Order: sequence, then structure tokens, then C-alpha cells
Amino acid sequence: MNLSYPTPMPKILASSLLAAALLPWSFAVHAAGPAQGQIRFLVLGPAGQAMPGVTLQGSCQSDDGALFGGQKLVSPWSCTADALGVCRADVRLLPRPDSDRANECRATAPTQITEPGAPAHKGSYFTFFADGRTDSYNLLQKGASWKHGDADFQSLPGKEAFDALAQRNDSAYYLARTAVHDDPAGGAVLIDTAGAHGQEPPNTAGTAYLQARIDRKTRAVAVRVVFSETYIDYTFHGIDTARYAGAPKVALLEHRQSSTCNLRDLMQRKCSYQEQAAFEVSLEAFRQAAAAYRAGERAPWEFQLLSKSGHERRRAVRPAEFQALAEAVDRAAAGMRP
Repeated sequence: MNLSYPTPMPKILASSLLAAALLPWSFAVHAAGPAQGQIRFLVLGPAGQAMPGVTLQGSCQSDDGALFGGQKLVSPWSCTADALGVCRADVRLLPRPDSDRANECRATAPTQITEPGAPAHKGSYFTFFADGRTDSYNLLQKGASWKHGDADFQSLPGKEAFDALAQRNDSAYYLARTAVHDDPAGGAVLIDTAGAHGQEPPNTAGTAYLQARIDRKTRAVAVRVVFSETYIDYTFHGIDTARYAGAPKVALLEHRQSSTCNLRDLMQRKCSYQEQAAFEVSLEAFRQAAAAYRAGERAPWEFQLLSKSGHERRRAVRPAEFQALAEAVDRAAAGMRP
């Protein structure tokens, strides 16, 4: 009797056929890069106020990464800031052939920035989606002008940080993040809004928050603006006093200074300086600033920091933050034992 058995397939041939069968599937998985992304800008003025109506316009290019003869896609985009200073633009992307992540899109020309009723200005070159995500969150703040080097552009880590900055004109945002430090053994209750500034980018040039102190015996309230300033300009070095509307120059409290500087920086006057301090705000000015808050309005409460050389920098605290602190102070005072 003759018995026949199928001849075993050589292992090398079997492996080759399996690899060939899986190749299209593997390629399909890695060829699923998105063909569109969205960029978001928060457009702010020098004092941190929203700038509705500002139009941003530009173009960027994505490619397939080939050194020679590869594909490229140039995508124009534009958007206009809304009442919060937020503008959004969809951007077409060339899908990455080797990944399911978004393709980087590099600017092909300076961004054009146009304020309502003013001529267009050329800004910086911006790159989007470098982290592979399809949503790009950015802060664009005007300095002395919109020119490169004057304006501040920062790529934000995500939606949480972006929304935190965009919602800074809502008193509820600050109130939810206001901290009350009530130690029964202490002589005062301390309240501050520092927690509302935790999502600000670490390289923000200047930050400020409010702090209140309620004396347990007298119920007297004292309010401060606590600020931190980082800069490179040596001519500004040494903040001396502060000033705000309706008040003469006020002295600084708890002033601390530090610097980051190597020999080359020192020779070129490019050292990085940091100064932290506070100054008192009269109770009348505090209550007026809180009363000035109106939902939807974005006029900032401004103050100036003056250096020994006579130079100054303008900073601001939102009336929404004053209103939130005033509400927290009144709640705490009402709850204190006689």
C-alpha cells in the first residue's frame, strides 16, 4: 500500500510568505497619519488683556520626510480672535507615511498680524504639531510691537493650560482656586489667588497674584500684589518701586533678587534676572477694583514696576481676580469667631 504525506514547507519559505502577507496590514497601520490639524491662539495685549478682532494669517508646510523628490504640502491658514482673544484655524497636513501621529507643519513665511483698523504687521515664523498631536495650543502676546523679539510666542502643553489662560477674566475661575490659610493659633487668616496661576508657562516674563491678610483681633484687612519678574534687559535691572492708578509710588516688600549668568552672558549683558516682591494696595483701591468687575469685560487693573534707572514695565491684574479675592475675604471674615 502506498501512503503519501504532504511535503513540509521549508521554514524559510513559510516565514517569507507570512511576512509578505502581513506587510500590507503593517503598512496600513502606519499610513494612518491625520490629514488635518487645528491650531489655537490666545492673543493678548502687553498688559495681558484679550485682543478681540486681531486677525492672524500665515502658511506652513508639511512633507513626507524624504531627502529627495518627496511630497510637500503648503497650507495657508487664518483666524480672527473672538471676545476672549481666542482664534482657531484648521490646517491641512500631509499624512506621515510611517506613523499615525500628526505631521509637523513649518512656517513658510512670517505670520501676518492685523489689529482692527490698523495696518498688518509681520511677526515670527511659527511651527505647529511638532509633538505629533493634532491640536496645537499657543499663546501670542504683544510686547512693544508684534515684531520678532518684541512679541512673546509660546507653545502651550495642552488644552488645560490654554483654557486656564483664556478664562482668566472669569471671577469664578479665580474663586475656585483661591486658598484660605486659617491657622487658629496664628494671628491672622491669609488668603491668596496663587493657585489660579499654576498653569502659566514656566518662562512667562512676569506673573502676579493677590494676597490678603485678615487680623484676628481687629478684623483689619491688608491686601498685596505679589509679583515675579524675569528679564534679560540689564538697563531695567533693580526694581525699586511700584505704582498704580490713584496712588503715588509705593515701596516694595520682601524683595528678593537672583540671576543666571556666566562670563559670556556678563560680557554681552545677556544675564537672566529674577526679582520677586510685593506691594501694598489700599483697601479703597482694592474694593474699587473688585467693584469694576463685569462678566465679559476685560479691562485690566494695571500697575507699573519702576527700576532704579527710571525704566518701567507695565503689568496687570484682572478685576475678576480682585472680585474673587474680595468675595473670599468677606466669607472668611463672616466666619471668624468674635
